Amino acid sequence: MTYGWAMILIVSVAAVLFFVVSPNFGESEACVGTAQMLCVEHIVSEEGALIMTLQNGTGKPISNVVAEFSGDFSGSPGISKESLAAGEQFTVTGDTGLGAGESYKGIVSINYKTAVGYNRIEEIKCTGKSEGVGIAASEITLDPVEAIGYQDPGEGTGCQIQENHLSLVSSLDGQWAVNPSTCSGINYNYYANGTSSSYFDALALRFDVAGYSPATYDATLRLYIRDGGYSSAWHQYKIYSSFMDNSECYDVSPGSCTNVASFANGYEGWIEVPLQDLVWQDGGLSVRIWDARVDKAELKLESG
Repeated sequence: MTYGWAMILIVSVAAVLFFVVSPNFGESEACVGTAQMLCVEHIVSEEGALIMTLQNGTGKPISNVVAEFSGDFSGSPGISKESLAAGEQFTVTGDTGLGAGESYKGIVSINYKTAVGYNRIEEIKCTGKSEGVGIAASEITLDPVEAIGYQDPGEGTGCQIQENHLSLVSSLDGQWAVNPSTCSGINYNYYANGTSSSYFDALALRFDVAGYSPATYDATLRLYIRDGGYSSAWHQYKIYSSFMDNSECYDVSPGSCTNVASFANGYEGWIEVPLQDLVWQDGGLSVRIWDARVDKAELKLESG
């Protein structure tokens, strides 16, 4: 065995052992490359963004350089240069999908073509913890960044079609949505899905979930509500996964809509709805409501 091949074997074995049995995984940042692809440094920000500096260690020029993520890194990374001279450094960047303070074992694979035309793959194995307070802190509560009361298709004119309700549902202050005084033609102070343009039918909410991955967090929608008093038989709601959704159940009573949830007649207090990942992953959702006012809306995130 030549000296060069011996060095390659030593580096490769060290990388495997470090990645598999390192007792300090998640406590300190480290990355192990290969003799052909040296890891100079790396960091994962609080938002999950990776910045990694690598060096061409093949001793010759390489081309067609492409990076891929695996392990605890998700997404599609980018690179600063696709062709490198011998010994030249370059940068890999990308959103890993990690949350703040999250421990990881991630892999960055570098695909390239050698000077004589062979395709090669080198794996850089990384361990550490992303920056920030971290998901060990019990839970995170997000207030909405957008809240719209809206009508079903073809109902109402002007502000009756949709109205900004963000100030009404951002804090628990007794300022309820709906407030009839802010929109002429809306005559009732609660949401009530149906055919009349005198009521808002639903509430659309948007939360800023950038940096909060469903792979890490479980989400619960929390609404502080009060029964509107329209009917003792109407006290239902239904959650939808898109902002200002009108896909179904508009212009109907709750008994004509499937999979609705109920609250007690005359109820005032919090309702909590665990959300499936697809419902909240882009931050936008809608709540179709039969007979309730809303004082506060929030999204609670807890590490899984």
